[in-house]
Amino acid sequence: MRTLLMTFLVQFLFGSMAYAVKVDADSAWVRQPRGKLKMTGAFISITNPSKSDDELISASCDCAEVTEIHLSSHQDGMMKMERVAGINIKAGETVALKPGSYHIMLMKLKKPLKAGDTVSLQLKFKHAGAVTVDAKVKAQ
Repeated sequence: MRTLLMTFLVQFLFGSMAYAVKVDADSAWVRQPRGKLKMTGAFISITNPSKSDDELISASCDCAEVTEIHLSSHQDGMMKMERVAGINIKAGETVALKPGSYHIMLMKLKKPLKAGDTVSLQLKFKHAGAVTVDAKVKAQ
């Protein structure tokens, strides 16, 4: 019985480590809204250095009432933007959230954002949990 318990503990502790997922998020920035628009996009590079896939499932920002994950794409000569449930980040890969592709939409901004400001983005991953990053506002 004791051996069985020890085997279970070792497998539980070390086996679960094989599934531990960590992500790195960097190069975060937010586009300065044009005019009086109360929405903008946030962009970031997310790297998954672990051996297990993960997924960005939500985001929030202290500067916006509504935050969604979106994908922009060209279809039939038109630019289309749609909300997506998440972004898969495969083990060992980097996904760049950038203009014209995946990005985080910040809507119903609580205050005007100006170039040089910093906002806090909270990213939630299916396995890695919550990651908070600071993003500079840039005039684009």
